[in-house]
Amino acid sequence: MRVSDDILNLVVFIGVKVNDYFTPLGTGFLIYKDEGGHNFQHIVTARHVIENISADTIYARINLTCGGTGFVQFAKSDWRFDKTSSPNQFIDVAVAPCNMPADSVAVTNISLEDSMLTSAIIEDEDIGVGDEVHFVGLYTNHFGQDRNIPVVRIGNISSMPTDEPFQTEHGYIHGYLVEAHSLGGSSGSPVFVGLPPSRAIEGEVKLSKQAWYLCGLICGHWTAENPEDAIANSKAERGTARINTGMSIVIPAQRIFEIINAPELSAERKKIAEEYKAKNCH
Repeated sequence: MRVSDDILNLVVFIGVKVNDYFTPLGTGFLIYKDEGGHNFQHIVTARHVIENISADTIYARINLTCGGTGFVQFAKSDWRFDKTSSPNQFIDVAVAPCNMPADSVAVTNISLEDSMLTSAIIEDEDIGVGDEVHFVGLYTNHFGQDRNIPVVRIGNISSMPTDEPFQTEHGYIHGYLVEAHSLGGSSGSPVFVGLPPSRAIEGEVKLSKQAWYLCGLICGHWTAENPEDAIANSKAERGTARINTGMSIVIPAQRIFEIINAPELSAERKKIAEEYKAKNCH
């Protein structure tokens, strides 16, 4: 699958700076939401990426149109999480309002409403297990010194979201299972379902209405305990090792939609839109 340059330019790298040296820790991407006729920009990443940063200031490194990179700073308190889920459920999504000028940053913004994979689209396009996905994000071994260099990983849907959540180190998580190799840095990466112009489904040819949909974001690879592969100093010190199962957990895009449309963020956008309107009327 040839991945669009717009998707490659969609991501930013999230991390920290110490003595002016940037260390990337995860991936973020930009989404805009219309409110009162204005497009409001938001940056999205995985919640655990933000919560695992001990510093009060978080940085997003972005590619600039003039070359090189720039930084946008966020206070840790700028990030919004889900506030409605049960204590046992972990929604691994973090959202922060931002305002990156379109003429100076080489970053694509996407409309959540136009690109989001919904239950209706899943049924209409007959999307399910086996369909191909791709996600773009940080590769910590080679992230680029002068510019962000994202990498693309290709996989397929292994399991659709069900009523039964996955038990992870972060808590119980609802989502997709995707078979795709995932290592550190891909957390927060946008995940897209890619559809060819036509597909043969149960003996019938079906035309696709859109080339891709935003499926969600990468929570991370699913690890498991593996006592047999544990490394110990002696036979008496048997322990357990963590192995990558080859499965990645994807948080559905609907969860991003719910946080962006939560009353708090919605009220902030409406207030700003009203201020724009009042200012332009004078």
